[in-house]
Amino acid sequence: MCHTEYRSCHAGLVYRETECLVFIWFIMKKTWVIGYGNPLRSDDGIGWALAEQLEKICSDPDLEIQTFIQLVPEMAARFKDFERIVFIDAAVKGLPGEISIVNWTEGRNYDQASTHEFDIGDLVRFSEINQSDLPELFLFTVSGSDFSVGDTLSAVVRDKAPNILKTLEKLVVG
Repeated sequence: MCHTEYRSCHAGLVYRETECLVFIWFIMKKTWVIGYGNPLRSDDGIGWALAEQLEKICSDPDLEIQTFIQLVPEMAARFKDFERIVFIDAAVKGLPGEISIVNWTEGRNYDQASTHEFDIGDLVRFSEINQSDLPELFLFTVSGSDFSVGDTLSAVVRDKAPNILKTLEKLVVG
């Protein structure tokens, strides 16, 4: 029988050492959910609102949920830590409350009609990860109707929010 000793070190690396064999595995969060947009521009805050609601109903330890005003290059450094990343944003095209889910990993050409200049493609370029090593990337957008100054969603988007959240939850946790 082998003697087993557990050790841990920085960056979440945990390994089990035995006289016979060394096993190393990396403990990482499997899915990163990024809700982004401006919560002070009415429906542009749908990414934040959905991310916050998802956090209330999901307790999966393999899920990390964060909100941001916009995507920034520094996010790209974390791509290697996840198997899947779901971006939640508002879209200016489409009927209010309409959902679009794009598997960005498969089809990199999309017309999101976003209000943001820096997009997922820019993050991929900054990530310095080989295309074959990229996590699955999903863009989950909800079409808005009101992007004026305000801290609440428009009535039409707010009314559809429960069904939108159910669709998002299915994408994120299955």
